[in-house]
Amino acid sequence: MRYLAMAAAALAVAAVPASAQNPAPGAALTASPSVQEFVKQAAMTNLYEIDAGKLAEEKAADGSYRNYAKMIVTDHTRMNNDLKSEVATMQNVQLPTSLDALHREKLQQLKSEQGAGFERNFRAGQIEGHEAAITLFENFAQSGSNPDLKAMARSSVAILQKHLQRAENLPEPNGDAVGGAEPAHPSTTSSKAASTTAGE
Repeated sequence: MRYLAMAAAALAVAAVPASAQNPAPGAALTASPSVQEFVKQAAMTNLYEIDAGKLAEEKAADGSYRNYAKMIVTDHTRMNNDLKSEVATMQNVQLPTSLDALHREKLQQLKSEQGAGFERNFRAGQIEGHEAAITLFENFAQSGSNPDLKAMARSSVAILQKHLQRAENLPEPNGDAVGGAEPAHPSTTSSKAASTTAGE
């Protein structure tokens, strides 16, 4: 009886219209999104990662960050091209070609950072973004309504997990803290010396 009840509940969820399953903007995805919502969020993830990766290739001082960024650009470009190929044959499914306001703001924030501050925020954004992307792709791979997109989502999960692991293994930047602390010692010492000399 318990299994019958679970099966009935699963059928009830599947019967909910796709529009009702779409999460509100910014809401966490706890169930599989509709095809359009998945395509939109997957494309937005790819577009943002491509732009953020290119930015890191230019701005990151640490070579491991630049190597990671190159991988991100290559993989997400390929993933977005695969998504385009799948969507090309679908009716009433639109693929975004530019960043939305939220991702433009995130990218602008990265552009405003320099040095260790840039690397720190880039690393944190990569971890957060890929955790969310893995949830999105896994959910659709398990219960999405389009078989071809489900297969693509399933094959993409391993790539996203690799990105997440590599991001977590990036060295944590501490240049700002160290750079800000060390110069203070000579000046403090000089000040004390000057005070001592003046007192003598």
